[in-house]
Amino acid sequence: MEKPHLTQFGELLPAHFQKHPVWINCHVVDSDQPWYAETDEETFRPWDGVLPASPSEGVLLVRATATLRDGSRLPAFITPGFEGDDLGTLQPQLFVGERRFAFWGGVVGHSSEEKAALYAGVGKGPEDVFPIAFIADGGLTTGVGSIEARGFYRTKGFFRSKTVVEV
Repeated sequence: MEKPHLTQFGELLPAHFQKHPVWINCHVVDSDQPWYAETDEETFRPWDGVLPASPSEGVLLVRATATLRDGSRLPAFITPGFEGDDLGTLQPQLFVGERRFAFWGGVVGHSSEEKAALYAGVGKGPEDVFPIAFIADGGLTTGVGSIEARGFYRTKGFFRSKTVVEV
């Protein structure tokens, strides 16, 4: 394989998903490639396999659309899963301009500044933003490709069964 365009997770922008609608984490799947030493667990490359891609291929990021409660639509992506409605697995993220917002915050959660930045970026309050429906673009994945975010999620303690939703 010729060296693909390698991009760190934190550097992915809407333009990346316009050019390549599916990305794969290459740190594990490309261990036999000569450029593998240039990767780490945050490195992604464009998917070059057959579509729709299966989550069994590795960690995928799939272009999606986020629809806010008021019907506004924004570019987004998700990590398709095998089953269910688990925000911690599907990790939906949306773009407002070049800024990305995630809704799964793990144990740390989300700062009030981050939440305020989302509301300022879309020019709306929480009542017009949530719930947000995330739906992967058609034909991109065989996995679960849709989920709803009712706010910013965090785990209370170390168990997802104690998930807290904040707006």
